[in-house]
Amino acid sequence: MVISVIEFKNRFKQLFGPHVWADFLSFGNNNSLNDKFNSMEEAWGQIIKYKNKYGKISNFYKRHKQFTRFVLISIERKYREASRTITFSAPLKTGNKKYDKEWEVEHIFPSKGQNSFDNIINVLKKPDCCPKEGTNRNEQIEKLTSNSICNLTLISRELNGDEDYKIEDFQTKKDVMNSPKKEKDVMNPAKEEYYEEKDFYINSIFRDAQATDTSEYLELLLRRKKELNRDFKKIFEMNGDDNPFLFFKEVLGFSEHEIQSTFPRTP
Repeated sequence: MVISVIEFKNRFKQLFGPHVWADFLSFGNNNSLNDKFNSMEEAWGQIIKYKNKYGKISNFYKRHKQFTRFVLISIERKYREASRTITFSAPLKTGNKKYDKEWEVEHIFPSKGQNSFDNIINVLKKPDCCPKEGTNRNEQIEKLTSNSICNLTLISRELNGDEDYKIEDFQTKKDVMNSPKKEKDVMNPAKEEYYEEKDFYINSIFRDAQATDTSEYLELLLRRKKELNRDFKKIFEMNGDDNPFLFFKEVLGFSEHEIQSTFPRTP
């Protein structure tokens, strides 16, 4: 069975949401496109073009938050099979006008306040803080901002609205995410429920026991940046060439037969 442009559009929008679809469709000043592609070959080329946006931006939060959703959802679905059942584009059930999605792109280290990313960076810049032999620490630090990809992740509106979580320091966030929820199931009060995102592939930083104070956070963030760069690149590459076969198969969820029927030259 061949994948149609309509089916591709519907699957993409279902997984990532309409705003990511609009950003994907318009990237690269592709003014010839209205709301769909003329062929799946055209869609294939746009995927390759869009994934290259990763290396062209540094602020992944404000202007490019839709692309960041694309990056994080793609990585999560590719590397954690259990996450493929989650509807990351689901609207917020409560109808809150300020927050419209169940799953949000948010900072790991807060962007504001006493426990902010900038305050942590200022500590890391001190000459006597955790010197690393053979590395230029200041150069590494200067490339990081609170809106770098390594400081962003996906969490639920439920967790992000928790007063004990949202503006707290990193260690407190780790504790809250990995602890049972406060509210009990009225039908089964003895059952402990946890936030689902604690098991996310992209949230392994919250399970890391190696960094326990500010002096170790730089290494933690740099390692996460390297891992995300590697993981995202591998989704759109095979044998060293641009090839979104794995994106179609393990992110969008099309079968290998469907992909090969649509793109005969795929592996």
